[in-house]
Amino acid sequence: MTVTLRKIESSAANEPSTPERFSREETMIAEPASAPPLEAHDAHDRKLRNRIILANVVAWIAIIVLIRLVFF
Repeated sequence: MTVTLRKIESSAANEPSTPERFSREETMIAEPASAPPLEAHDAHDRKLRNRIILANVVAWIAIIVLIRLVFF
């Protein structure tokens, strides 16, 4: 199978000097964020996360102790 390639000529005046993707990125970045800052709930979320981690540690220790009692 043979394919013949043709060169397409276009003038540089018709094309923008920067690629289209750069102009889209600039408009997306230029808009300010409308979301409120997340620092208001930070202390409560940290306490909840610490409780979940502590409960996870206690649960794993209990599982390990039960396995040792049953099998050893």
